[in-house]
Amino acid sequence: MVIEFEDRTPQPRRVPIAALVVGGIVVVVLAIVVTLLAQKRWSTVKITQESMFPTLLHDEFVMVDCAKGQSYKQNQVVLITPPDLKGMVVKRIIAVGGQVVQWKGGVLSVDGGKLVQNEPDQAVLADSPAYKAGMDRADKRVAVGQGKVFVIGDNWNQSFDSFDYGPIDLSAVKGTVRSVYWPMDKRREIH
Repeated sequence: MVIEFEDRTPQPRRVPIAALVVGGIVVVVLAIVVTLLAQKRWSTVKITQESMFPTLLHDEFVMVDCAKGQSYKQNQVVLITPPDLKGMVVKRIIAVGGQVVQWKGGVLSVDGGKLVQNEPDQAVLADSPAYKAGMDRADKRVAVGQGKVFVIGDNWNQSFDSFDYGPIDLSAVKGTVRSVYWPMDKRREIH
């Protein structure tokens, strides 16, 4: 008579290959993010003012590329340290060294080319009573020197900017705003 015994040796649990691949990808992405933040290439900033409305909204969080040696160009949204102010703010570069900015008779221009304010749609406008089109400023003409940029907020009437403190040195530009990452439902690239 042959007696057979049931094998009760615990079998190793098998992890599906897909789970291993996804886990590996998550680890690699987290390692890259931690490395970039550790190198101080990337920074996060909370928007606390209405000066960049409607491009950036109050209480949004943005990713800023702080890589050294960037060349900053007209129309970039940047993080700056304004003169005689504490902290950092986000503004748009409207002119670089060698250009002339003018506000005259209600028209903003750079080298004679008219700039148009970024107007929000009505649904967004209803959520921001701080927005007002145009600018309440005296006529002014500013020549931007080499090694400097002229910055202004997209919400022209709510912006304390180069019209107030003049063009800023490129050394005061800390990085380029690349994207909104929070809140999640508002994620987008910034151009």
